[in-house]
Amino acid sequence: MNETKITEAAELVAYMMTVIRKLKEDKKHPAVHTYTSTMNSVITFSTEKVFKMTFEEMFTKGRLKEYENWLRNNKAKWNTVSTYMRTLKAVHNRLVANKRMPYEPTLFDDVYTKVESQTKRSLSDEQMQALLKTDFERLPEEIRCALAYFLLMFLFRGMPFIDLASLPGGTDFAAAEELGLHAEHALALPGRCAPQTAGALIAQTVLAILEEREEQKERSEP
Repeated sequence: MNETKITEAAELVAYMMTVIRKLKEDKKHPAVHTYTSTMNSVITFSTEKVFKMTFEEMFTKGRLKEYENWLRNNKAKWNTVSTYMRTLKAVHNRLVANKRMPYEPTLFDDVYTKVESQTKRSLSDEQMQALLKTDFERLPEEIRCALAYFLLMFLFRGMPFIDLASLPGGTDFAAAEELGLHAEHALALPGRCAPQTAGALIAQTVLAILEEREEQKERSEP
């Protein structure tokens, strides 16, 4: 990356590069691509407007609106505008969480952060039915795995997840949020709603675990 450009946008770019490195370590490749594209766009914007991109200069309603107008004047689609704005909002939220900026609940209210439906990019009913009826046994293992994940996410769309497990639970809530899935942790819900059934299931599970451990112990003995 050009050193002059980094100097002109030093504070914000340095922080975004730190976030990008962490995303790479976590192997969150789609997020890496989104953050990198947003960062490069912001650098070009700041260079053309000739101002240093500190947190305080970038994260104002006026500057964000100016950036939105700049994107549109450069033929960016509304979904691109939304992606960049939502990425900047995520960066701002990180800064707030790290106490490096104050929280401003209406900061992004005047810029576009929605997602327009792109029907032309959707699968047709016929294509979706073909995928649902695919014979998995005829596919290579890696393709089977990818298709299984895709179909699972398709069938789960709009479905809320309720984690009934005891602490710490069995759901990765951070991953659920990134995937746009609604997940709730409902501790002890079975015991409150159906105590007898819950107790019976727990007893069966405990007995099964004890039996399995006993069998393992017997097999390990000479």
